Amino acid sequence: MPGISGLKLGKMDYLIWKNLGHILAGGNMDASAAKGRDGLQQAFEPGKPIQLAQKGHRTMEKISLPKASVMTSPNPLTLVCTEKPDGTTNLATVSWWTYLSYNPGMIAYAMAKTSFSGEMVRNNHKVVLAIPGADIAKAVMGCGSTTGRNTDKVRQFDVELTGLEGSTIKIPVHSRVAIQCSLKEYHEVGDHYLYICNVEQVYGNEAEEAVFAWNGYGKIAPAKQA
Repeated sequence: MPGISGLKLGKMDYLIWKNLGHILAGGNMDASAAKGRDGLQQAFEPGKPIQLAQKGHRTMEKISLPKASVMTSPNPLTLVCTEKPDGTTNLATVSWWTYLSYNPGMIAYAMAKTSFSGEMVRNNHKVVLAIPGADIAKAVMGCGSTTGRNTDKVRQFDVELTGLEGSTIKIPVHSRVAIQCSLKEYHEVGDHYLYICNVEQVYGNEAEEAVFAWNGYGKIAPAKQA
């Protein structure tokens, strides 16, 4: 692996590598093969650190956590769907979510402490995570930059909704997966709250193409189109 150094070999490891050179060469090495073998033996000399960095390869360097989110793109993306006091549905774009357990089914997601959707979940203890389809990618971006406290996001971004059996919370028609949950508990994590939820029901539509967060969270697109 390029860029890794400091590994040391014992005598047994050295003998293995030494004999490997003879085996690979079939016992009949030309000058270039012998030179390669000798270089290999020198590189793996007992007690000597192994230098595996190759020309043109960079080693690891310190970066910020936001930079890491850019480097790990594409990142998962969901719409947190909650019920507002007037009974309508609010949509909030969130990338920090994950599966926790299959048995029992549990998921978790994080939202800023000031999030209106988070407030609704803490009040109602009900939430649906909808994995949005590519047809509403632009609306998903808009839902992530607007608060639902004084805005009807569904109307503003023209998102068509549909209902789920046993839930008063609606989801976008263009959703690949919908995970219907009840809030189990939430915890303060820095400037966010981490919501841990029990999964009550899961729905899926394979005809919808899921979108992901790219370039940190600067772009929303399917994995193969970004």
